[in-house]
Amino acid sequence: MNRSALVVVDMQNDFVRKDGALYVPKAESIVPVLNEYIDLFRQARLPMWFTRDWHPSDHRSFRGHGGEWPSHCVRETEGARWYSGLYTPGVGRVLSKGCEPEVLGYSAFDGTGFYKQLEQEDVDTIYVGGVATDFCVKDTVLSGLKCELDVYLLGDACCGLAGSAEAIKTMKNVGAKLTTLPILS
Repeated sequence: MNRSALVVVDMQNDFVRKDGALYVPKAESIVPVLNEYIDLFRQARLPMWFTRDWHPSDHRSFRGHGGEWPSHCVRETEGARWYSGLYTPGVGRVLSKGCEPEVLGYSAFDGTGFYKQLEQEDVDTIYVGGVATDFCVKDTVLSGLKCELDVYLLGDACCGLAGSAEAIKTMKNVGAKLTTLPILS
């Protein structure tokens, strides 16, 4: 394998809009930077994947079902849709995660067949950005490293809730590389 791919994590209304059910502070500020990465990968004709939470209404992560989060990204709702300022996934593939009531699905690799797709595309390097740095971005990065991929965290294109600095430290300590624009030069 010898190709790079972009992974855009969970840029959905419930996370990015200020009125979203689980708003990540300042998430809207990374959209223009993510769009630059998306354009860069599109121009280079490199593959891209967009992850999304696609939860049933009775998902175990929701407070009403014993979890720690408010109900969010319930499939087919406005909160689960892509943030309108993001270049749409028409330029890449969609990975839906957390689709079963009992599966948390923080990582892009959790029950999505993502690694097999990467193998089919000869991808050995992923660049990861999106929300939230301290949850789904971190779990995606750590899973990619466990799969022995080269993993770059897009430091200028991710945003978190409360533990971003610690999450970045953890990712770097296990082998993730921190990068920002420009890349692929």
